[in-house]
Amino acid sequence: MINSNSKKIISFNSISEAVCYWLGYQFKIGRERLIHEASLRYPIADTITAGEIAIDKIQLEKGHPCFEDKVVDIFVCEDDVSPIKIEAISAIFELKLSKTDTGNEFGKENQRVVDDILRLAYFNLSTKKEAYFLICGSYRDFKNYFIGDREKLTFDINKNIQLNERQGISTNATQWKTENSLYKDYLDFEIHQEKEYAGKEYTFKIIDEFEGDSEETKKQKNFGLNSFQKRYISKKDPTTKQDLISYGNELKIKTTCVAITPFESITHRTHACGIWKIEGIN
Repeated sequence: MINSNSKKIISFNSISEAVCYWLGYQFKIGRERLIHEASLRYPIADTITAGEIAIDKIQLEKGHPCFEDKVVDIFVCEDDVSPIKIEAISAIFELKLSKTDTGNEFGKENQRVVDDILRLAYFNLSTKKEAYFLICGSYRDFKNYFIGDREKLTFDINKNIQLNERQGISTNATQWKTENSLYKDYLDFEIHQEKEYAGKEYTFKIIDEFEGDSEETKKQKNFGLNSFQKRYISKKDPTTKQDLISYGNELKIKTTCVAITPFESITHRTHACGIWKIEGIN
């Protein structure tokens, strides 16, 4: 939960469930192909404002306070101010849809997820404000391409549809099978109730490039923090004209899972969602 100075509270489980219900509704009325990441802001904002946070404290897709030419999907603010000032921010959210390309290593979607996490970590490190990453999608896409637990599909000629080979087969699994996820090193897929649990820590590092690198090596090195720092420009403080963010050769982050759709061996769920708190560590 987010506890702002005015003691307002956000339930992450409510946000996760609302997103899944909203996606499921869009799917059932045949509008799934019209869903895009920007549209996710609305069920999330509705859920936040259904609690104790006034609608005028929510700002959608406004300019990023730390990066030029970038926007933040959702701001939760203490005050209704424009332009948004850092001191007025309680928390920010970045949103992603899980899709086939999410599971392609070193691919565009893989990097976009990393970019969101790095922007959130840099934001938290420089402002000390809360930052959250949310990813959702169809249950199958979330499981196959984000979680990394890909299932084989068979083709039913009579019904002209693809079927999950495990459909209707119960397993003893009780949680997500994540050993093949591209995101397992820096995201946990289980909510820990223990108070002493400190989240998962990971350090993104700049990897030196050499003239003799193979094409595959170049592809790997032009990823993660390398790619991020080549493309992002830190925003200058308007008073001191200094960078708000001090770039270095590495960034240590901490992520904590605050909500996730539970794994089910046989499920009637159409969609799934996960939310992580992202922190940057000095």
